[in-house]
Amino acid sequence: LFSKGPVIIEDSVHVGMFCTILPSTKIGHHSIIAAHSVVSGRIPPYSLVAGNPARIVMTFGKKKKFGK
Repeated sequence: LFSKGPVIIEDSVHVGMFCTILPSTKIGHHSIIAAHSVVSGRIPPYSLVAGNPARIVMTFGKKKKFGK
């Protein structure tokens, strides 16, 4: 057996039922993966992804204040 690439799932990620996460995938922190999604590649932090293939539906999270 050999690996085709690592699967990295960062902190506070919610993965829906029956998802498929393919090799060489990185899912950023605080992301949500909808049920029945097929995920590959890089998913940025604070993203909601869904579909086959999974696509970013929306991004959310804290707004950064520059200069403070």
